[in-house]
Amino acid sequence: MLQVQDIHTFYGESHALQGVSLQVQEGETVCLLGRNGAGKTTTLSSIVGITPARHGRVTFHGADITRKPAHAITRMGLCLVPEDRRIFPDLTVAENLQVALYRGDERQQRWTPERVFDEFPLLAEIRDQSGKTLSGGQQQMLAIARALVGQPVLLLLDEPSEGLAPVIVHQIGRLIDSLAATTTIVFTDQNLPFALKHASRCYILEKGYVVHAGTTAELRERPELQERYLSVA
Repeated sequence: MLQVQDIHTFYGESHALQGVSLQVQEGETVCLLGRNGAGKTTTLSSIVGITPARHGRVTFHGADITRKPAHAITRMGLCLVPEDRRIFPDLTVAENLQVALYRGDERQQRWTPERVFDEFPLLAEIRDQSGKTLSGGQQQMLAIARALVGQPVLLLLDEPSEGLAPVIVHQIGRLIDSLAATTTIVFTDQNLPFALKHASRCYILEKGYVVHAGTTAELRERPELQERYLSVA
């Protein structure tokens, strides 16, 4: 479904990604792991065209999307939930969903606002509240719900568990597992137990490079890799 080939991404003169390659098959849940600054967020941003790669190639279902603008990539079904959520603060929960609603006819309309409210009963209760009044957990749920009404073929989640209470992290994990039955997912996270529980494969990034690729089951059995690349120094 997705193939990232030797991409190099820059912020000005700063060489953030230095030849990242990865691939995602349809139906997989894949996690990108690494410490702060390893290149996880930049990898997702490069895939969806927010910070396009200067060199290398990104293909989605065989189509080259490396130089496509972000809105065109999103229309193809790659929907990103950013780390900072970017909820529209002056719009209500319901209005945030309406803004993101996919209105094309290329893909099946699986996620309506009504279905979202069934899946997220908490959001249904606060549908008329403005975004700026929501807690961090409520914002994260809304950010994911907003991506879903875009009818994602590939859902990208940047640090979905960061800064959330354990009960909310548990809910987000259950949601990822539920979505995985019908949606291909790539997420980043620094919460290793969360990643090992909810992803089937992983890539570890370090200073803009992929330093390990394999199954989460393999990583679980290799504490030396966890210590070398994922522990807090």
